[in-house]
Amino acid sequence: MKDHDILYKKQMLQAKKNGWKIVTRRPIKPQPKDTKAAGKPVKKVDDYFTGVPENGQAYYWREKGSWNSTEPFHCPYGTPGDRLYTKENFQIHDCSDFEQSVLVEYTADGCERWVQLTNREWEKYRAWKEPFGKKSKLFMFKSLSRFWDEVTEIDIERVQDISGLEAKNEGIKLDFPGGHHGAYKRAKNDFFELWQEMYADTQYALSNNPWVWVVRYKPLVVNGRRTDLENELATATNS
Repeated sequence: MKDHDILYKKQMLQAKKNGWKIVTRRPIKPQPKDTKAAGKPVKKVDDYFTGVPENGQAYYWREKGSWNSTEPFHCPYGTPGDRLYTKENFQIHDCSDFEQSVLVEYTADGCERWVQLTNREWEKYRAWKEPFGKKSKLFMFKSLSRFWDEVTEIDIERVQDISGLEAKNEGIKLDFPGGHHGAYKRAKNDFFELWQEMYADTQYALSNNPWVWVVRYKPLVVNGRRTDLENELATATNS
């Protein structure tokens, strides 16, 4: 099991806090090249294990069971069973030398809590020239993350293939006036708008219908608190 950091927009941080978001789509970088198998365009990507554990899980173009690409590409968000921890912008307001802890405020919503750092993190923190004030998410210690998830499944698809239900699972809030069908259709459109906000001026724009990683996960820690599942795992470990 490995830990991988992941970033979210402010809107999606709120969705995670509310428990709405259980999947995330991210552009595959670089995009898989167009290829053909048996003279036909390849329409699907399936997973394939290289057989070398340290290489992790790799993906190849495949058509009717025949492997066609020569170079694998790996998902940067790990494999099922790995954990994701969210990095976000934050501020440090106070610290305790005795407990090696800091009072952290999360910029997205102003939530505050005391967090104890590991020995290594504490050494790095005490070496900061400016230990207090606003900090970029790029400098967030793993212990400060308030959202932890376990990867349950990784798929690959075109971004426009998303369903209304999957848009909801991406953290889009449903608006039910007009019936369930209309709500899921609006959720899908809202997801597309959010995607455009992030990638409109890039090769991953919606109009290009890029290939994306579809990373599904189950929450372990939400807003700094363990979920029931994580509590059960901790109890079993300590018993």
